[in-house]
Amino acid sequence: MTQLYNLDNYEDHYQYYELYTKNNSKLNDIIQNNIINKYQFENDHKKYYRLQDNIIMRNIFEVSGIIIMLNAIIEKNLYGYCIKTGNKYKCEKMYFTHNNLAEGAKYLFYAYHFNCSENEFIIMFSWEYFSPHLIYYPKTNEAYNISYRHSGIKDATNALIHGINSNRPHYPIDNHVSYAIGIMPNAGHYFWQEIYGLMILIENNLLDNIDEFIIYNYDYLDIGNVLKNKFNKPIKYLNSDSDNHSVTLNLSKHYITNSLTETFKNIYDLNYTKNTTDLNILFDIRSSNRLWLNQHSSILNIMNNVKHTFSNYSINFYISGFYTYQHNIINPYYDKNREINTQNGMVDKLQSEVPFHINNLINVNLSEIMKILPTIDLCIANVGSGASFFAQTALNKPTIAFTQNSCCVAFDSQRYAFENNVNNCTFIDSTHITDVEGNFILNEEFLLSQVMLKLKEITNI
Repeated sequence: MTQLYNLDNYEDHYQYYELYTKNNSKLNDIIQNNIINKYQFENDHKKYYRLQDNIIMRNIFEVSGIIIMLNAIIEKNLYGYCIKTGNKYKCEKMYFTHNNLAEGAKYLFYAYHFNCSENEFIIMFSWEYFSPHLIYYPKTNEAYNISYRHSGIKDATNALIHGINSNRPHYPIDNHVSYAIGIMPNAGHYFWQEIYGLMILIENNLLDNIDEFIIYNYDYLDIGNVLKNKFNKPIKYLNSDSDNHSVTLNLSKHYITNSLTETFKNIYDLNYTKNTTDLNILFDIRSSNRLWLNQHSSILNIMNNVKHTFSNYSINFYISGFYTYQHNIINPYYDKNREINTQNGMVDKLQSEVPFHINNLINVNLSEIMKILPTIDLCIANVGSGASFFAQTALNKPTIAFTQNSCCVAFDSQRYAFENNVNNCTFIDSTHITDVEGNFILNEEFLLSQVMLKLKEITNI
């Protein structure tokens, strides 16, 4: 039986990560001045240590993963410290868990091995929010929980012992850093965690420390081409799970500062000067569930009222939903054709009922949609990882958002993971929603009143 050490006290947790920061002055400076000092929330580690599903706890625990990964990028080798002795060792090999297409990440757990010829230890990282979960000593069957977040160390240990694909070792190249991206199958989390993690490197002038980028299956924003064309970085796209590559690193960010957002906008050329005679409205229907299908008459009502009230403007309506990306793969757990057909059917029906053109963004490449989002004045959205998520978080676009009543509080709380609190987003209160057994109906007149109110604010009418 595995001997489990849970590190229940934050002080024990802190002492382990201090081994990295006190031995790397550049790392410590970045962590303290460029990350922690930019936090605009209650940064009380003891108070939030391992709270269950708390947004501030998530903001704080990002540091543990950043410390180990950033240390490796600065030193050009992945090092791990033995929690028993405090000694420093170079990574000797890396394994993944088996391919996981259903949810979470392509590979849910990463196992980095150190000191293999003596008292070997393994530092296991896990998604989502790429961060260290535990240190495991296989020869003595001991596991130390080094995760900040609430975690089931017993389940994680079992996953490490029994879930690792031992047939696929990956080995390091000395003084060579391979950085992986495109791991998250959910585009919102890919953007929030992986893209913004990469922005840390750019903001701290560390991109030159990366020798190659390994692009996995889920490169929704085509960052591979951006890195190649704008920064002249070597890119390797993985074509299959059997492709060989060296040990990989990845930075995951949870708390998003305004400066990281500006870095992202500059890289993707998303700064835009608005044409004051245009009024562009995006309906983000996102999925094939009842949240939007029952709102057909609401969309029609909004379009007609906006056209009438703001007749002095050139008004353009957009409808987004399912989107593609350059290196699309087939997910056997998801029927994308059904969703595309359902959404296109809804757009076609709406188009047949109005005399003006509706811009259909269903099944369009997300990178192309991103170029349109700076022109959008208002999003009306079923929240999640649809196009409006990028408009809200990267561009802070005015948004009227709604979701199932059971998810509303959780989604609304996510604004506190952003320095600007996504302060232009307004959630429809659950009192205006009937949500029984998936039959979602939003009060049509109330939604219209909120849309008109927002547009009058935008246009100063």
